[in-house]
Amino acid sequence: MPNSLRGTGFVSHHGDEAQAGGCGRGRRRANWDTTMRLLELVEREAESALLSAAFERLVAGSGQVVLVAGEAGIGKTSLIQAALARAPDGVRVLTGGCDDLVAPNPLGAIREAFADTDAGLGDLAAAGAIHDVLERLVANVHDGGATALVIEDLHWADDATIDVVAYLARRLDHLPLLLIVSFRDDEVDAGHPAQRFLAVAPAGATTYVRPTPFSVAGVAALCTGTPYDPAELHGITSGNPFFVTESLAAPADQALPASVAAAVTARLRRLSPPGHAALESVSVWTGLLDFDFAEALLGPDLAQLSEAEQLGILVGESGGLRFRHELARRGHGVGPDQSAASAGRP
Repeated sequence: MPNSLRGTGFVSHHGDEAQAGGCGRGRRRANWDTTMRLLELVEREAESALLSAAFERLVAGSGQVVLVAGEAGIGKTSLIQAALARAPDGVRVLTGGCDDLVAPNPLGAIREAFADTDAGLGDLAAAGAIHDVLERLVANVHDGGATALVIEDLHWADDATIDVVAYLARRLDHLPLLLIVSFRDDEVDAGHPAQRFLAVAPAGATTYVRPTPFSVAGVAALCTGTPYDPAELHGITSGNPFFVTESLAAPADQALPASVAAAVTARLRRLSPPGHAALESVSVWTGLLDFDFAEALLGPDLAQLSEAEQLGILVGESGGLRFRHELARRGHGVGPDQSAASAGRP
């Protein structure tokens, strides 16, 4: 069985939900380094230890897979980057990310990761010569020594990228490779193409790392010196690191941080018009929405809420439904130009 561990949250400013607002990798804020050190010490010891152990096994000659899974904004990118910063001397680090594109970008993440190597994938990828690509990748990893290959946001991967990571995962017994893959587990259902990779990740050499939201204590550490009440901020963000840090960084007179509004809007755009209308109807309700009340409110349109549940906007609990994050509920009807009082800001 793969190793698994649940811990507390870790903030991400340059991956996860931040990309929904149009920001690319590498986005940073002036206080990012200080915040990262604080959270690494307070809320990331266990997850960091798992990744460090994987690097140690790589250096000892054992190929590994690390799966970093969690919802958007939970801090997968930051956790990975902190681990890469501590990578042992002599380990080659290659990173690539999948993007949410309408037009497919075959092997985009793989070509990005190996762009500065001698793998020479460009022409082969363009020609669709997948077998030659696989041969070159295996040879490059074999000859390159201990290698950490990071592929982020696998939930957006094209089929060819999934084929490559699955191919490499099946050959870890003779490759000096640590394959670190991040994905939104709430978007990778049983029928998602990424399951082809997850199904072949070797159980004895695979570690799951599942970042979880900030605790109230973690939020309190970030709130030091601000007018925010940690318990209240935790309540409206559900401890999601992206929502917490963006709320703290937003101007005090802004009802909803623009970055959060953009992230919420990006997810809402994936709803069909009937699904969006049904969600609009229930967004006026705070807390748990009783199933019977929801049925009385929506009638036959109640079934349209299943889309929002599948997208992780709503979560089902015993007896009813609720918005996964209170800020997502507010983002459905509260714009960033509205008053702070209307959204309960201090």
